[in-house]
Amino acid sequence: TEVELLFLSGEEIGVEGSWALARQRYRQPPPVPTAMINLEGLGTTADLAVLGRESFALRSFQPAPALVAAADAVHRYQRGKPLWVTWYSGGTDARSFLAHDIPAMTLIADPPGHPLQRDLHSAVDTRGLLQNVALQAHLDFLERLLREIETPALSATADRSAP
Repeated sequence: TEVELLFLSGEEIGVEGSWALARQRYRQPPPVPTAMINLEGLGTTADLAVLGRESFALRSFQPAPALVAAADAVHRYQRGKPLWVTWYSGGTDARSFLAHDIPAMTLIADPPGHPLQRDLHSAVDTRGLLQNVALQAHLDFLERLLREIETPALSATADRSAP
């Protein structure tokens, strides 16, 4: 498995960076199963959630079911509870990949009570909100999720057949 870290710009102005990358890279189906896991606002609480929808003005996408199932299995194993799927949608970089038929999902920190985090990218969004324990929990989660994704069952469905 090859993991590539992408640091994209322009999310707040129409996901310009991820859209340009996805359009260029995925004009043709990728030769190997490919998926994208977008990370938003991690490190403030150890629990995670997945955005229930990725939205454009006139179109929206659900996260890839195989990725969500794998993330749910890891969250249940590590946190002892299911991965919460939000009722609200987001406009993150994952939507650029979903729109180009690449399985994707956005993981976010999930504070108690599942509130919509409205303080991201604002004056109150500081490093002081980060918790080392939460950051380590998220790193452990991602490492285990990558091992889960490598299983043959997910690899077979993580190709272009996943929505």
